[in-house]
Amino acid sequence: MSVHLVKTLRINSKIFLYVNYLLFKIPFLLDSQVLFPKKVAGEVKRHFTDGDVIIAMNSIIEMLPAVQLRKELDAKIISVVHGISPMELSSYTNSSHLYWQRLENKMLLQADAIVANGYDTQSYLASHGIESIVVPNGVDTKKFGQP
Repeated sequence: MSVHLVKTLRINSKIFLYVNYLLFKIPFLLDSQVLFPKKVAGEVKRHFTDGDVIIAMNSIIEMLPAVQLRKELDAKIISVVHGISPMELSSYTNSSHLYWQRLENKMLLQADAIVANGYDTQSYLASHGIESIVVPNGVDTKKFGQP
């Protein structure tokens, strides 16, 4: 397994946040829906071999390149959902919650498997007609056990 950094507009976070604020969140939308998926798809294609599985750790932004690659590489996709992404993205971008919800549903329906990090997330997904399995976040009980 290998990990590769994909540089996007958000690589310098302080400058990006300032410019993003000044330009009404348009840079984030451009980066998350056009540039990031294109760069990730290119990076994955260079390293993909038959039988590999694409694991998208976000139900929307990382699923965009995964779905694109599925068509080109005949790949299996596992999506990991960590909460309610449409709510987070609509508040961050001042855009429609319904837009992000529809996009999430469209992306997740194309995954071969969906992992929820908790039963609350699984319930949220089920309320949108999406089946998932729960794999809770791991906790180091020795480090974070009772005092």
